[in-house]
Amino acid sequence: MLIKNGDRSRRVGDLMGVPLAAGAEVFKGSLVINADGYGKPGNDSDTGFVVGIARDHVVNAGADGDEMVECERGIYLFNNAAGPVSVGIDCYVYDDDAVKTSSGKIRAGKIWDVEPDGRVWVDMRGI
Repeated sequence: MLIKNGDRSRRVGDLMGVPLAAGAEVFKGSLVINADGYGKPGNDSDTGFVVGIARDHVVNAGADGDEMVECERGIYLFNNAAGPVSVGIDCYVYDDDAVKTSSGKIRAGKIWDVEPDGRVWVDMRGI
């Protein structure tokens, strides 16, 4: 319990580093997932959770964890692998560049907006 005013350390929370899985390659702008403790390009076959969007191109030619990738969260534009969608619904990882609205193993976020060409803005901040 506080008994006087004080400063509290803070992080914005939109940046996160993750060690890459052995053999993983992520491109700048890729959707990155954490599967079994290591980062991989987004896909719909692994289980885990979304880390964010890769800030750089990183190749891990070594063992699990030899390389790190820094990722950020926010609202990002993705290709839509599912057809017509509605704002406000959950979407799931399809691959490192696309999301789908049919149920999936890894939730990517919520559809925030839909472009005329069908691409979708995904809010990843609350995942």
